[in-house]
This record gives sequence, C-alpha cells and structure tokens, in this order.
Amino acid sequence: MKSKIWLIGLIILLIMIIVSVTYLIKQEPVPPEETDWNQPDERNPTSEIDSLYEQGKVPKLEKLMVNNIFIQTVYFNRIPYFLGFSSDGHYAAFIHYNDTDEVGYLVQIYDTWLGDLTYSFFIPDQEKIVESEEIKLAQEVLDHGFNIQVFPRKLNWKNGMKYKNGQETWVFQELSKQEKSKIKLSNNRSQEEWLFPGLADEGEKYIDLFSFPGKTNWLAFVQTGFDSEETNRANQFKPIFIQLEKLTVKNSEKGKDKEADNWLYGNFKFIYDQGVTGVRKGYIAISTDNSSLKKEIGQKKNITEQWVYLDPKGTMIWYGSPQGIFNRDTKPIHPQKGYYYYQVNITMNGEKDILQYFVVDQYESSTNKLIRTIEFQWDDKVGEMRPIQPI
Repeated sequence: MKSKIWLIGLIILLIMIIVSVTYLIKQEPVPPEETDWNQPDERNPTSEIDSLYEQGKVPKLEKLMVNNIFIQTVYFNRIPYFLGFSSDGHYAAFIHYNDTDEVGYLVQIYDTWLGDLTYSFFIPDQEKIVESEEIKLAQEVLDHGFNIQVFPRKLNWKNGMKYKNGQETWVFQELSKQEKSKIKLSNNRSQEEWLFPGLADEGEKYIDLFSFPGKTNWLAFVQTGFDSEETNRANQFKPIFIQLEKLTVKNSEKGKDKEADNWLYGNFKFIYDQGVTGVRKGYIAISTDNSSLKKEIGQKKNITEQWVYLDPKGTMIWYGSPQGIFNRDTKPIHPQKGYYYYQVNITMNGEKDILQYFVVDQYESSTNKLIRTIEFQWDDKVGEMRPIQPI
C-alpha cells in the first residue's frame, strides 16, 4: 500500500515538473541573434506608409490623394511613395511632395534598366485636386504612357541582411563614408563586391527594399534622408535599381579594375564609372602614364596615349592605343598610318548627373595634328555607347 502511495506521489511530482518547464520555455524570450532579419524596423519613419503597400494593386491617383496615410506621410512628412512598376519592370513611378518653387505633387518615372530619371510631371496642390485636369493627365501618362500596373513588393530591410536568390546568397550593406554613403552587395559564391551610390551623410538616412513581384532578382533600394534638425521630414531621396543577374565578375569592384588593366599599361583612372553615378552606361578609363607626350600637351585635360570603354557588363567594346582605335574584336577601325595620342572628354547632364556623350579626339603624335573626332552616345538597342556617325 505504501509503495502505491509513493508511486502515485512520484507521478504527480513528475507531472508538476513537466508543466513548470513547459511554462518557462514558453515565457523565455527569443535571443536577438536568433530573430529573423525580415522584421520591420519600427524606428524607420518611412514604415508609416507600409499599409499602402498591402493593397495588392497600383492605386489610382484620385483615391491616393485623399488617403489619410498618404497625406500624412507624403504631404506632411515629405516621404516619397513608390507607386509601382511598369508591366515589364522597365519603369518605376514615385510620388513626392514638392514645396520649393511650386507647391504640389511631383511624379517621377525612372528607367530601372539604366537607373536614370526618365520623365517627371507636376500636379499642383489646389482645391478639388482629384477633379483637376493635371491629375487626369498624370493618370493617363501612368496608365498608357508607361503602363504602371505592377504593385511593388516591399521587403523589410536590415543592414547586413542575407538575401537568397535561387542557389546564391547575397549580403546587402550600407557603408558610411565622410561625404556619401554607399550600398554594397556581396556574393558569397563568387566573393565579389559591387558598390552603388548612396545619399550624403548629413542627417538620418533610411533604406526601403522592394522587389518586382515574381522576380526576386529585380530589386529597388529606395534611400530616404531626413534633415538632422527636423528628422520627421524627408529632404533627400535616391532609388537604386539592381538586376542581380546583370552583376558580373567583370563589373564588380575588382573586376572593372582588372578588365581595364588588361588594356591600359601602367596607372590609369576612370573618368566615368557606373558604380559611382548609379546610371549603368559602362566605364571609361584612360592611362595616366603618358611619358612620351610633351609636357605642354600633358597639361590639357584627359590627354592620354590609351583609353578604353567597357560596357555595363564590364566587357571591352572600344579601345585606343598609340597604334590606333580598335573595336571589341581588337580589329583597327582605320588603316594604321602612324602613332597617335588622344583627348577623351565626357559630357554629363548637369541636372541629372547622367552621361550623355563621350568624345575622342585622335591626334598624330609627330605633328600634333587632329586626325578625327569620334562622338559616342548611348544606344538603347545594343545597350552600350556607340559612335553617332559611322566609322
């Protein structure tokens, strides 16, 4: 009898221990290092607009302009709103509130393949704005001009996050410098790195990360900067569009230097670098070792004996040397009649900081005579800088 009582007591004690341990396990908090990176950052003021990204479809402007959350974030806090992608992902539309020269909403369209601002139009802030002709015209441009129909998928950004795309793992980081921050992408498989331009370091900065639905390798890093004295209002904005499949070994940070070094002897410098501007039109590098040139010639801007143009993937397309100018097949484009040097200049769009042209003046070394001038311009069809006139 005593043995049965003892056995029952032991069973009751074990049950009480199991219940207590189970309760403690449920109450134990998850350590920070074990939490999923994909958690929203409540400190990010741009997260106030997150509910608008849960609608599932691109909203019409007339409904957006009277939405309380939109008004609070875009109108009061000056935070830009990512309206949507075109159906093919080629364009992306954003809405800002502008109060510098004119007061109203600025709709901007970006080319996601190049990374540059393509088109913008203004909707004045006025009474009955939803009935205005400007908002009707803007909606027409969005719907039929650029076919903005795909709602962006918002991911939750965290500095240093790991992002899986198929069999590859990427690491996304924001790097702070003295003047400007940068976004760095690293590939664990290739061990290569790519840098993209960020905002100035003044004030608070936040990044929102989006993808094109169904395309995990098409990403948009939307950077928003806030004034240091009034951190609830945005005063800077910069989107960076990245297609991961277009990041190659040749256009990585090390790869572009290695590829340029294959064609230029000695020291060289890039006078155009798509990683610095964020507009993917390739790279232009010139040799800085020009010992055979006369001093008075060398004092002119961008005088060189060698230059090279690499396309956005980092592949050599055009190359100049003392022996002449050569194409991607390393064939001379003009008969060789002597030795040459060059002056290479680039023309940028001052407002948008976008490469428009690069111009090569070819000189004969012994006479300093200008032989020819070749002007290169971006060609959308082939995706590279091409001569304007046949050569």
